Formats: sequence, structure tokens, C-alpha cells
Amino acid sequence: MRRAGVDDCDIDLRVYDVSGRCVAVLVDGEVKAGRHRVEWSPSTGGVYFYRFVAGDYVKSGKIVVVR
Repeated sequence: MRRAGVDDCDIDLRVYDVSGRCVAVLVDGEVKAGRHRVEWSPSTGGVYFYRFVAGDYVKSGKIVVVR
């Protein structure tokens, strides 16, 4: 996932498994304005969900990992 922002803001990006358990906290805190890239390498395949919060903007989606 990539984010390009014009203002500094608090970012929260987490990954959850199908049972709703948080399996990764990728970003949690203030991020400077600009382009950023986050990579995540899960240890097992499966279906995961992400939740991205940047100020008032919230996005969530599904990630399918095939090994």
C-alpha cells in the first residue's frame, strides 16, 4: 500500500487474520508528509484484512496470500 500525503498526520495501518486477531501493526504514529511505502511479509498464506487510518480517511480491504 502506498500513501502520498500533503500534511503530517497520525497513521495507523494494521493487518488482521480471518478471526479478527491483529497479526501486524505496520504503522502507528505520526508520519511526515510525502510518499511512503510499507511492506509486509506474512509467515503463512491465507486471507487477511487491512485497516488504514490517516486522519479522517479510513480504508480497509482484503489481502489473499498464496504460498
